[in-house]
Amino acid sequence: MRVIRCAVWIVILMVLSGAAPTVLVAQDAAATPAVAAPWWHSLLSSEAVWNVVGAVVAAVLGWVGLYLRAKATKAGVDEATLDAVQAGAIDTYHAFVRAAKARTGGMTAEEAATARKMAYASAIRLAAGPAKDALLKMAEPTFNALLERMLGSMKRDNAGPAGTGDGSTPKKA
Repeated sequence: MRVIRCAVWIVILMVLSGAAPTVLVAQDAAATPAVAAPWWHSLLSSEAVWNVVGAVVAAVLGWVGLYLRAKATKAGVDEATLDAVQAGAIDTYHAFVRAAKARTGGMTAEEAATARKMAYASAIRLAAGPAKDALLKMAEPTFNALLERMLGSMKRDNAGPAGTGDGSTPKKA
């Protein structure tokens, strides 16, 4: 839709600037009748057309720059959001989960729900700027799924070789 709108504006600018293509080339009255010139001849020789082409190229490059900047900003926000969720999970583990597991050897469903809520509150407290806004807009099921995925990844990374639990990695020969 933007491309069509841009093309319409280009045509309007060309007509207003007098760069609309002409079909006939003026010649001497005594000479042979007028010969049709190629339609693109007047376009290529018009300075207004080249000004419009330059403006279109500048606009396209500007849009590409805005797209790349937005993409980089979103990637930074996503990374900061994940960091806040991970920090919230670690903070909750040290403050609540470790003690709950020490009391009963595991966690009940109520304790797990409390831990998820504490992790969410802790992630929001630790986040800043756009990452905090992203967390505040995030629905509870989305946050819980992100938290579960992150905890699974952290457990896998911490398991170590052959389930030793020491987080070490096997040495390469």
